[in-house]
Amino acid sequence: MKTVVLQTPQTTGPASTPQFTIPKGPYEFGYAYDCQAAPAADQSFAVSVVTAGGPAPSPAVFSRGLKGSGTRVVATEGAQTLDVETAAACQWVLKVVAP
Repeated sequence: MKTVVLQTPQTTGPASTPQFTIPKGPYEFGYAYDCQAAPAADQSFAVSVVTAGGPAPSPAVFSRGLKGSGTRVVATEGAQTLDVETAAACQWVLKVVAP
């Protein structure tokens, strides 16, 4: 059975999640975004995993378009955050689950 580690409220624009800790990986995060209110050139959504003291993050998710959703499996353990880069008008949610 998986445990919900973090679930964000609906958020608009770029932001970082609160820090969460994964004692034993891998874990999975789900995402959904809606950029219909953003100008066409700004309709993109990216999520990067940032680990405490780790290397510079690269996007685990990069998507272009009006809206989308999906899941990603991440192998990192320990303290981390998810950084969302998107247009100010884009709405999104994230959910992190761990074993």
